[in-house]
Amino acid sequence: MTEKFDLAKIRAQVFGEFGKIEFPTKGYFICSSARSGTNMFGYSMQAMGYGMPREGFNMILNRKHGWGYEKSDLISYIRDMYSRQTDSKNDIFGLKIFWQQLKFYSRECDQIAVINESLLSDFEKLHLFFPYVRFIYLRRRNKLRQAISLARTDQDGLYLLFDDNEASRKKKAYYDSDQISRFLILLTSQDQLWQSFFEGNEIKPHRIWYEDLVDDYIAVMSQAVNYLDLPSMNMKKPPSKKQADNISDEWYDRFLNENKWLKDPCDPNSILANHGYKTAWAANLSFMPTSVQWKTWFNRLLKTPGYAAARAIKRISNILSGRK
Repeated sequence: MTEKFDLAKIRAQVFGEFGKIEFPTKGYFICSSARSGTNMFGYSMQAMGYGMPREGFNMILNRKHGWGYEKSDLISYIRDMYSRQTDSKNDIFGLKIFWQQLKFYSRECDQIAVINESLLSDFEKLHLFFPYVRFIYLRRRNKLRQAISLARTDQDGLYLLFDDNEASRKKKAYYDSDQISRFLILLTSQDQLWQSFFEGNEIKPHRIWYEDLVDDYIAVMSQAVNYLDLPSMNMKKPPSKKQADNISDEWYDRFLNENKWLKDPCDPNSILANHGYKTAWAANLSFMPTSVQWKTWFNRLLKTPGYAAARAIKRISNILSGRK
C-alpha cells in the first residue's frame, strides 16, 4: 500500500504533544465480528505466550474491567493497552477488533487536531499507532449459526465456555426470530465491511474460517503462527469449548422453517439483498446510534472550522473506494 501522508511526521507531532508510545517487537489484530471464534483463537495465542488479545476498544469491557479510557486521553490509553496486552516474555502484542470498534478508534483519533486536519483514512490511523501489526481475518461461514450464537450469548451472558463455568449463565435464553434476524444482518454486514476495508487498502490478511478452526484446530493455529512469523509451539486442545448444543440446533432448524427466504445461510450477498440492502455499508447503518447520538457525532465532525467540507468529501471518497 502507498501512503499518501507522512505518517512518521504526524506520529512525531502527536508524540510531541502527548508523549511517546514504545512499540512492541511484533503484533497482530484479530479482525472479526462477534461469535466467530475470537475467544478460542485469542486464548490459544495467549496460552502460547503470543500476546494477550482483548477487545481494547470495546468501551463496555473498558468499564467492566476498569481499563480507564474515560479518564485518559487516547495516546495514554493506547500506551496502557500495549502494557496490558503485550506478553512481557516475547514482546508480542495482540488485539481483537470488531468493525464498530475500528470506527470508534477512528473517531477518537479525529479528536487530535493534527490527525483531524490530515484527513487520514481508518487504515492510516491504525498505522499511526500500530505500525508493525499483521492482520488475521477471522470469520464464520454459516452466518445463521453465528447470529444464533450471539442471540443466546446476548440473553444468557455466557460469552466463553470452559469446563467449569457452564453454571454461570445469567438466565435461560429464549427463541426470538426478530433478534436473530437483526444479528444476522448486522454480523453479515460487518464481515463484508472488513472485506471492503482489506481490499480498499490493499491488505492481504491471513484468513481463517471459524469452522476450519474447530474442525482442524492444530493445523489452523499452526498456519496462523507461521503467518505471524512466530516460533512453532506444541499445541493441544483449545482452552475454551464450543458452545453450540441441541438448543442451537433446534433454533437453527426452526428459523429456517419460518424464514423460507434464507436459502443459503453461508451466502452473505443473498442475506443482505433479501432484506433490501444493496450494500453492507447501508445494512450496517441500520444498527448505528440513535438520532441524538448522530447529532452529537455530527457536531463533533463539524467543530473544527475550515475542515468540515474537506472531511465530508474525504469520508464520501473513502466510502466509495471501500477505504472506510
